[in-house]
Amino acid sequence: VIVEIKTNDGLIGLGEAFPSQGVREMIKIIGYRILDEDPTEINRIFQKMYKYCQGMGYTYGVSMSAISGIEMALLDLYGKYYKIPLYKILGGKLRNKIRLYADCHAGEGEILQSYGDHLIKGSFDPEAFARKAEKVKREGYTALKFDIDLPGDYYSLTYEEFKLIEKLVDKVRETIGNNVDLALDCHWRYNLNDALKLAKILEPYNILWLEDPIPYENVKTMKELKNSVRIPICTGENLFTRYGFREIIENMAVDIISPDYQKAGGILEGKRIAELAEIYY
Repeated sequence: VIVEIKTNDGLIGLGEAFPSQGVREMIKIIGYRILDEDPTEINRIFQKMYKYCQGMGYTYGVSMSAISGIEMALLDLYGKYYKIPLYKILGGKLRNKIRLYADCHAGEGEILQSYGDHLIKGSFDPEAFARKAEKVKREGYTALKFDIDLPGDYYSLTYEEFKLIEKLVDKVRETIGNNVDLALDCHWRYNLNDALKLAKILEPYNILWLEDPIPYENVKTMKELKNSVRIPICTGENLFTRYGFREIIENMAVDIISPDYQKAGGILEGKRIAELAEIYY
């Protein structure tokens, strides 16, 4: 969902919101309330949008996705108005380049799996995973990530499913060798008991992080998992604003947070989240 904001002196700012159902409608509702504002007063406009949604009892989900897209578009306008790049607005750069990882999803199979309103391509076949891994490694990536949330019933894994996941990971690690990092995404699919078993099985494969192995709502349970396994635990793409991240960071319930700035509040709010995490290293 691309957000476009036009000013009366001809500038156009572009932002990106998470494509949930209802986001476009919410952008229009919130956007109507910031007409005639000075677009360079981003913090004040953010607070105005946030307080409006707070009054509706809705400072997460669709509302924050809309606010995130608008905030990014305002930052784009700010940079164009003052003719400076965004990293200068944020206080200047710390480095000249940043490492990327390739999200390989479920390999290169030909089965389309229904996943909510989306279709995920992938057959959860070790050879399909290996082909994808080999392809992205040739493209120069030194880190990649695969989905291991198998289709079927949520939360519970059978013995055969544990073995299938192990085969998938084993084949990828064999393909990429030890010089490429490997992360795994579970999409909140498993219960604590199965997540603990899964992490123990995957420990020998030197996993960069295990992402969302259990639902994120229970911080105490997430901390129990983190403190019981050797693989770093990651979560955060469905948390909103610094307030949504506060409890999980203060309790050191995960090793890595992964905010999605299309819905967590935008880039400036993302910087606040990062600074909160930095306090806890």
